[in-house]
Amino acid sequence: MARAAYFPQISLNGAGGFQSSALTSLFTGPAGAWSFGASLTQPIFAGGRLDLKWRLAEARQQTAVLFYQQSIQGAFRSVSDALVAYHKTREFRAQQELLFRSAQDAARLSHMRYTGGVTGYLEVLTNETNAFSAELGLVQARSMNCWLWFSCTKH
Repeated sequence: MARAAYFPQISLNGAGGFQSSALTSLFTGPAGAWSFGASLTQPIFAGGRLDLKWRLAEARQQTAVLFYQQSIQGAFRSVSDALVAYHKTREFRAQQELLFRSAQDAARLSHMRYTGGVTGYLEVLTNETNAFSAELGLVQARSMNCWLWFSCTKH
């Protein structure tokens, strides 16, 4: 819009109607009237106003572009962060699965040792408690993994 102020403005006007000196002869005889006009205006001297409007419009456009770029960069950053967190959580979940399997094996072996009379029941309880704790950690890792996958897909 600021650029358009540098160019001439053209306007066309037209009017039509009836004209008469007496109300009784308004619609009879030569009572019709019409007029047509055109105008052309161009700014000659605006005291720098046109240049300032042009600069203001450019500054507003550049500001809008910068805000747009920042919002796009922020969106990419949040998606990237969510994907990195998701992959780290997948690695953590894999480690928790290994820990859980190891704890289950230890509990199974300690139970076999107890039934064979080699060890006391305290070792069985300790290993089963460790296996239960590892299973809770695995469940938490899986739920975090699911939550992060959801947060990645909603962006």
